[in-house]
Amino acid sequence: MNLSTNARLRARAGRAASFVLGSLVFALGFNAFLLPHEIVLGGATGVATVLKIFTDIPVGISTVLVNLPIVIFYAVTFGTRHLGAALAGIVSTSVAVDLLFFLPSVTDDRLIASLFGGAIMGIGVGILFRVGITTGGSDLAAYIIHHKNKKMTVGLTVLLIDGAIIFASALALGDFG
Repeated sequence: MNLSTNARLRARAGRAASFVLGSLVFALGFNAFLLPHEIVLGGATGVATVLKIFTDIPVGISTVLVNLPIVIFYAVTFGTRHLGAALAGIVSTSVAVDLLFFLPSVTDDRLIASLFGGAIMGIGVGILFRVGITTGGSDLAAYIIHHKNKKMTVGLTVLLIDGAIIFASALALGDFG
């Protein structure tokens, strides 16, 4: 093997390690902090959390199912060129969440659970973003909406989608605190 082949292999191994690490960190934050307190976040994972509370369907499976129509619509709108990274992120984080379902709650305090769970999940998502992986959900939906209406920025659209999911979840669960 020559030097460039070794460098490419190291780069791929590093990307794969980041991919696994990011998914596991995401699942750790979710399972050890948010899910035990039924804290709902935005995106497909938030919708999947509400489904888990009402139906006991595993969050990872629900996340994949919620993302499926978004992924299909994204592929119809933009083609499949960048879809692999989204599918990889959706599947890997969903599998990690379902594999680590057994993690015990780390705290009894919902505020601490919210802060640490969100921060840890954010670190996991950041690791994934760093290697070009997205977790799908409201990110993909926001890109579709922005493509259809350029006045709606991707950031504002994610904020609106996630806010609507959190508000609807609070209504459905009767929990505003």
